[in-house]
Amino acid sequence: DAPYNSWYAGVLDSIRGSRYTIKYEDGSHLTVDSEQELRAIIDVRELPEWKIVIDKVKGGFRYLRDRLSDNCASPYHCKGQHKEMGLLRAFDPSYAHMIDSNWIQSLSDLHAFACIPSLDTNLQQELPIYLAAAQGFVVNRADVKEFNMHVLNWWACNRSKNPYWAMAARITFSLTPSSASCERVFSLLKCMFGHLQSASLADQVQAALMLRYNERKV
Repeated sequence: DAPYNSWYAGVLDSIRGSRYTIKYEDGSHLTVDSEQELRAIIDVRELPEWKIVIDKVKGGFRYLRDRLSDNCASPYHCKGQHKEMGLLRAFDPSYAHMIDSNWIQSLSDLHAFACIPSLDTNLQQELPIYLAAAQGFVVNRADVKEFNMHVLNWWACNRSKNPYWAMAARITFSLTPSSASCERVFSLLKCMFGHLQSASLADQVQAALMLRYNERKV
């Protein structure tokens, strides 16, 4: 809304303490007292720092694009894994409305589900029940903890209605798409057990880690 359309063309002229002065093409100035106000009225694209940041970030995006398209050395290929992770979104009930027969066929072809007999046929048969149960399900994906809790609780309540979908979901939830969770365990282990606890029994270490990792909800 006006006058912010014209204000947005401003560039940062000076900083004095927590006061920011923005200069505009017509020579006028505006002073604000917080970074939040500053972000709303300044064109950061004109800042020299912005251009430096963009140049740095471009390399990261090129690296990501090359890995997702397998345009890199084979040990770093991610195209197949990225496709698989996209298919596994089917077990997020908020994505259920997007599932069709082609999605189910591709899902059934994944190696992770080879242990489930006739998965394609059984998922197709249970799909209407899954769609009906998942209707209206909403979850905040920005909050990882909340997302995990709501999705897992949903499957705990609906697994008996969709036994084959639930079986495949259990396999899906046991997959580790990255090493972040493993590295977190190693970090906790280092913090909790120093050289003075090097003789601790394995059962004690395992129990303590499980309690800490699961926020004492085992």
